Amino acid sequence: MKNTLVTVVLTIIAVLFGFLTVICLLGAIVSEGDARTTAIVFLVICAVVLFLCILALKKSSAKNTPKSEKNDVSHISSLHIDPPDIQSLSNDECRFPTELEDGQRLYKEYQHIQICIIDGSEPDFSALHLKDKLTLMQEPGNEYDPDAVAIYDGDVKLGYCYRGIGQDMTNDFLSKGNTVLAELSFIDKMDNILKMHIAYYYNRRK
Repeated sequence: MKNTLVTVVLTIIAVLFGFLTVICLLGAIVSEGDARTTAIVFLVICAVVLFLCILALKKSSAKNTPKSEKNDVSHISSLHIDPPDIQSLSNDECRFPTELEDGQRLYKEYQHIQICIIDGSEPDFSALHLKDKLTLMQEPGNEYDPDAVAIYDGDVKLGYCYRGIGQDMTNDFLSKGNTVLAELSFIDKMDNILKMHIAYYYNRRK
């Protein structure tokens, strides 16, 4: 109630000095000599008071904002963006060692590479977990693509590498006996999407 009364008083004062500002402005235009100087002085004073009233009205309006509205905003900002059917590792969580115990060095690593899932052969998504270790196996006898690289989570085939640079690089590293590490980094149970974090290693002694 007190804040409302203050707002009303400030509004009245602002309207009054706004009116006086207009009057002084007109007086400064039509007057001459000392009368014009006086009008200009009053114009400046009225303009300053009007400006201060506007600032005070803004602060009063901010104080009158209901607490429930502020709490609603903070509540919304703290909500998890992803729906519960989507799980994802952050970029910081997608990390493989720069060197393996056998001396192989990290060449390249890629985060959130989508796995090609064959329609009708979808895995049981409820049995999959982030950071599951994946195995990549060449399928030279594949009737559709002799360069196909299958992706397994244990004994479960998740799908294949998409054709392109990723498939070519994987084939090249596996054919040379180098190590390719991969793990699940993204699971979308709603749209049947899987992604992996993959790293390529080479033997620097060869």
